[in-house]
Amino acid sequence: MIGDDTDVQTDGCRETDVCVETDASKNEGDPGTERQVCSDSAELTDKTFRFKHLSFLHWNVNGLLTKLKDRELIQYISSFHFVCLVETFVDYLETGVFSSHTVFCKPAVKLTKQGRKSGGVLCLIKNELVPYVKEIKCDRGHVLCFLLDKKLFGFNRDVVYMCAYVPPENSPYYSAFDIDDGISLLEESLADVMLSLDDVYLLLCGDLNSRTANEFPISQSENDVFARAVEETPVRCSEDSVLNPYGKKLLNMCTAFGLNILNGVCNGDLQGRYTFIS
Repeated sequence: MIGDDTDVQTDGCRETDVCVETDASKNEGDPGTERQVCSDSAELTDKTFRFKHLSFLHWNVNGLLTKLKDRELIQYISSFHFVCLVETFVDYLETGVFSSHTVFCKPAVKLTKQGRKSGGVLCLIKNELVPYVKEIKCDRGHVLCFLLDKKLFGFNRDVVYMCAYVPPENSPYYSAFDIDDGISLLEESLADVMLSLDDVYLLLCGDLNSRTANEFPISQSENDVFARAVEETPVRCSEDSVLNPYGKKLLNMCTAFGLNILNGVCNGDLQGRYTFIS
């Protein structure tokens, strides 16, 4: 999923194959709305599954340091098991701010001699979940990547959890690092990770600055529970009618990797609400 806070529940649901949502919320007053992903219909036991309810938050904070003064916001963020914050503008986070979580950081970068740093990704994972998590090295762009043990979800495969920030089109980031475009860079990162792993699910989240209107990627995935759900909901809803160049590239990337977009088709966002308001 890309974008908003997500609840993952594992009782009485079906398994999701590969899921992607477009655009992360940048509205500082609204971290996002609730989404749901379901696990396999197989009956689970305590030996194979420990956590009955996992929650995910993905939010473009547009600068983290000023948000840390808000105690209620800190409590809200701390209530989630997995947190992905992008455009943090920071290199690191002092220990003790989120004492219940382990912090992983992709530093923001300096594009010019003057002004603040740009980008930056921060992931927070509840301390009790860390034994089930392995960080995957990813050197390209603003990306943090993890391998989540299938026992967390009751799945039959591990889950690659990728948190990404893609700077908008024409950002000085691309000229500073001689990069063509952000979606192509993300696709290269995704290929690097997936080529090194076998038989895994993928959860892609963050802010990709991509507008996909109500378009579906063309999924060729076999045994795709989500694809069967799409057949039952043939129209993907979206309050945003714009399809921008990055949106087209994202749809092509989803097709290449057999990914599906959740916005506008799943419970919690059947109407395809805006994820960015300025």
